Amino acid sequence: QRPLRFRTDAFLQLHFAGAFEADGKIAVDYVRYEDAAVFWALADGRRLSVTDTETWIPGGRLHRGWIDPARQTFTSAPLWDGDCEFPRTSRVVGGRHRHTWLRSEVVIGGAICSQISRMDLDGTLRHHTLSRGQLCSEPVLAGEGTVMSLVYDSVASRSHLLLLDSGTLQVQARVHLSQAIPQTFHGGWLPAR
Repeated sequence: QRPLRFRTDAFLQLHFAGAFEADGKIAVDYVRYEDAAVFWALADGRRLSVTDTETWIPGGRLHRGWIDPARQTFTSAPLWDGDCEFPRTSRVVGGRHRHTWLRSEVVIGGAICSQISRMDLDGTLRHHTLSRGQLCSEPVLAGEGTVMSLVYDSVASRSHLLLLDSGTLQVQARVHLSQAIPQTFHGGWLPAR
């Protein structure tokens, strides 16, 4: 088959959550940015802050895009208006997924706080909010019932591996490391064969 090409409004996308087919269309869940401001912040770390709300660059928004090959259109709408990135799903390969896991941020009492967030298929959100100055990396599913994230504690200048119950988002364990590990942590876990 020949590639199908058509025009749509410009936006920036860094990470996909997943995709599935429905009614002759392709649904794509992804984190969308309206412009490239995040690249300027990443290129010049002096403008990137994890604690200062004045210089903080908000994250993207979780969207669902619909590709309609018959009409040659792409439409997109937000699934959540929270600042987020690094989406992961409970499925390794295509198909509808029950949960989307995200690293997200929220401002509490003037401080930016990092969160592990889970969006369920019905749109319900759950969050595990970290302490001020702790920055989590992307959530990674580690077997049945556990989600983990590498956490950098900017106050103590140390890191730990955070293990959460994937149903309740309650802490199962913290594995404290002997040194700080830089952000971020891209990775995946597959069951033993």
